[in-house]
Amino acid sequence: MGIRMITVDRINNPIDIYAKDDARFYYSLIGAEGVHNIGNCFAAEKQGTNSIAVKDGVVSVMGRYAIIDPSDDEVLTLEMNQTGYNRNDLVIVEFNSNSGDESIALKVLKGTATTGTATDPVLIKNDLTQGGTIRQVALHRIKWKGTSVEKIERYAPILPNLATLVEKQEN
Repeated sequence: MGIRMITVDRINNPIDIYAKDDARFYYSLIGAEGVHNIGNCFAAEKQGTNSIAVKDGVVSVMGRYAIIDPSDDEVLTLEMNQTGYNRNDLVIVEFNSNSGDESIALKVLKGTATTGTATDPVLIKNDLTQGGTIRQVALHRIKWKGTSVEKIERYAPILPNLATLVEKQEN
């Protein structure tokens, strides 16, 4: 097809700006995916015995962006672990375009219970710029020891904004 104009005004031609075009543009600018430095940066905290609340912020998956508003949390249910076993779960953001209708969702990806050292579940890392339809980005690791959550730790780093990068460069 060749080069296409995506952010221009044209009088006699249809506008053909697609979400995938914006995503490629944003991803080319940022060059990374994950949690952006705004609000509570998708912080996670335990609520009760089997749920966590993910706080406000902005997250991106290869240029596809999603937000949780400052006055809102997303509560995720955890599947209890077994007594005497260790397990790592991951809080992920998942982009999915399998059905042709794109979506981004927060999920808990359950790990495998073991009596030894727990390992993280495997993420789906399709390249969305090359026709991939599912991509998962880990935000937090939930470490289980028996039926108790031992620790919730940030998995994805917080991406610096442009002002922070300029300030770092000046110093």
